[in-house]
Amino acid sequence: MADFNALEWFGFYLVVGTCMLVLLRLYVTLVLRPPGDSEFVTEMIAIRADEPYDWRKTAKSALFIPLAVLVWPLSVGVG
Repeated sequence: MADFNALEWFGFYLVVGTCMLVLLRLYVTLVLRPPGDSEFVTEMIAIRADEPYDWRKTAKSALFIPLAVLVWPLSVGVG
């Protein structure tokens, strides 16, 4: 077996984490949740349509994804 340096191990860690999170998301979407939108989601979409766009919510969402990939064992354990 080839010897890996720290950067290669970190890359492997990130690739495995990304794959795990994508697979878990697909599992939740396809298996655990019903195919249609729930009443709650429909009401929230109607409420959000009246609100002005807030870039901070988008920024928080964009920052969460890389953080979840970095700490994916915790994400998988909690989920």
